[in-house]
Formats: sequence, structure tokens, C-alpha cells
Amino acid sequence: MKRLMVSLLAFLLFGAGCRPVGHDVGLYVQLVCGSDRDGPPLPSARPTGAELNSRLHQVFNHKHYWELKRDGIELREGQTARRRVCADRDVEIELLKARQMAVRIYDHGKLARSRTQPLESAFFVSGWDQGGGESWFIVVRRDRPVDPSLR
Repeated sequence: MKRLMVSLLAFLLFGAGCRPVGHDVGLYVQLVCGSDRDGPPLPSARPTGAELNSRLHQVFNHKHYWELKRDGIELREGQTARRRVCADRDVEIELLKARQMAVRIYDHGKLARSRTQPLESAFFVSGWDQGGGESWFIVVRRDRPVDPSLR
């Protein structure tokens, strides 16, 4: 009985926030354009959600942020996925042991940036100047992006 109580207590304290090793983890990759122009950079672009908009405004000075592309990825520990986000950039995500993820950005096929961070707080932003008053960003996050037009 004592062992059962200890096991139950351990589960409640530690197990509720953990997932089994074989569990799929959902991540989202977004290509975002920051611009001072009032209109979207592409006809298919849509405004970013409030949370992403707020996070980008805290660091960058564009008037508007537009989502150009979104992709969902399901990974298990030890797996790696690579996605093309635009003509010359790819993002690679790897789920590492100890609930860590590695994000790698490739520019024209060459590794340009890399970062490892805890999976639970996953929110990665990497950007570059696109010219003409625009910056583009690759965002990797755990939470599902909110589409403001659906609110």
C-alpha cells in the first residue's frame, strides 16, 4: 500500500507534465513578414495572431506582421524533420533527449543558425532583412498559432 501511495504521489508531482518517450509532439513552423506597408506583401498573407504580433513588436519595429506560410510537424524523441520555408531557406527541427529541441536554419543549403532549447517552452524566432523595409522571420513554436480572422 505504501508503494502504491508513493507511486501515485510521484505521478501527481512529476508524471502529469511528462509524456511517454514514444509520444508525438506537435510543433508549428511559420514564415512571417514584418513590414511598414499597410497592405499584405502577398495576396495570400494574413495578419499574425495577437501573441506572435506582441512578441515580435517587443523586439522589432515593423508596423505589421503577416503570416506567409504555416506548417505543422509531428515528431518523437530522436526524430528530425526538415521543411522548406521559402526559396532559399529551410528549417530543421530535432527532438533530443531530456525534452530538448534543436532548431537549425539553413540558408542556400548551408547551416546559418542553430539553437537548442527546452521543448516545453519552445518558441524560436530567426529573422533576416529582406530589403525594401521588410524583414522575414521563421518561427517555431509549440502552441497552435491563432488565426485572427477566425476570432
